[in-house]
Amino acid sequence: MADSESGKLCVQIIHEHFGPLTAQIAAVLLHRGRLSMPQLARELGLKSQTVRAAVLVLVQHNILWHAETDDRTEVMEINIDECIARLRFGHYVSLAREIFGQEASEIVAILLDHGKLRLPDILSRLLVSKPKEQAVYTQMVHKLISSTHLKPSTVLSHICPRDKLINYEADELKKKKTAIISAKDIRGAKDLAVARLRKEEEEAEKIGFKRKAKEALPGRASKKQIVEEEVIDEDVHFRVNHSKFNVHIRNNLIVAAAAERYNDAAAVVIRATLKAAEAKSSITDLRSEAVTTNNIMRSIPENHELASGLSYTSSKSSKAPKAPSTANLVKEFIGILSAADNPTPVSNAGTRSQN
Repeated sequence: MADSESGKLCVQIIHEHFGPLTAQIAAVLLHRGRLSMPQLARELGLKSQTVRAAVLVLVQHNILWHAETDDRTEVMEINIDECIARLRFGHYVSLAREIFGQEASEIVAILLDHGKLRLPDILSRLLVSKPKEQAVYTQMVHKLISSTHLKPSTVLSHICPRDKLINYEADELKKKKTAIISAKDIRGAKDLAVARLRKEEEEAEKIGFKRKAKEALPGRASKKQIVEEEVIDEDVHFRVNHSKFNVHIRNNLIVAAAAERYNDAAAVVIRATLKAAEAKSSITDLRSEAVTTNNIMRSIPENHELASGLSYTSSKSSKAPKAPSTANLVKEFIGILSAADNPTPVSNAGTRSQN
C-alpha cells in the first residue's frame, strides 16, 4: 500500500483526469487495499454496474491492477507508479517531438489520452484519411514500437508483478530441498525470480509485429521467392512505455548535472555515453551497459569543440601546439569523470588540481 501523501496525490490526479466517481474508487482501494468488485460496490454504496463502468475506465488507462486470491477471487489494486506518471505526460509529448518529430508527439498524446489503442484507432483519432498521411503516421508508429517508446498492452501488464515475484521466489526456494535456507539462497532466488519475470514480459511484448508477404521477386513462377516484411499487428493494443521516456528524463538530469559540475564539453561526453547505452537502458538499472570509446565518439556531434572544455599548459616552445584528436579528448574527459567517482588520494588530487 502507498503512504498517505502518495495516496492523496493519486486521488487528486484521478479526480482531475477522470472525475469524482473514479476518485472515490481510488480512495477506497488506497485506504483498504485490494478489494473485489462486490466489496468495492458495498464500500461505496453504489450499484455494481456503476462501479464496473468506472473500473473499466481505470483499467483502460492502466491505473488498476488485477490479482487473484487463493480462493480464485479477482481483486483490484491501484498502480501507484502509473498514476503518478500522469504528472509527466506533457514532458513525454515534448520528448517525443524533440526526438522523433511532430507526428510522434501527436501519436504519443493520443495514446496518453486514451490509455491504449490499436493502430486503426490511432489513425482514426488523428483524423488521418489520406493514404499518404496514413503511411507517414503508420511508419512513425512502427518506429516508436521498434524503439520501445510504445509497447503492446498484454495480460501481464494488468497483473501486479509483485505477486508473480513472490510466487517465483517461492518456486526457486522449493528447489533447494533443504530445511535451512541462507541469506545467499534468498538473494539468489530473488534474482532468478526477477529474471524470470523480465523474460516473460519481453516474450509477451513481442506480439506487436507480424510477418506479411510483401511481393514476389521477378523470375519464373516456379522459382519465385516470397519477400516478407514486418508490419504492425492491427489487432494488438499499444500503450506508451513510461519507463523509456523516464530514461530520457533521467539522462537529461545527469547531463545537466555534468554541465553544472564541470562544463558543457564534459556534458557532451556524458550525453554521448548515455546515448551509446540508451538502447538497453532501463530506469531500474543501477548502472548503464558498458560502452566503448569508439561508440562514445560516434555519438558526439561533429560541430562540437571538446577542446574548449579542457585547459592545457602552454609550452615554452615557439611552435604552436598540435590540436589533440577527438579520441584523445574523449579519453581525457573519461579519465576526469572516472576519477570523480573513484575517491582515492590520487583521484582527489587530480580533481582538486583541475578545479
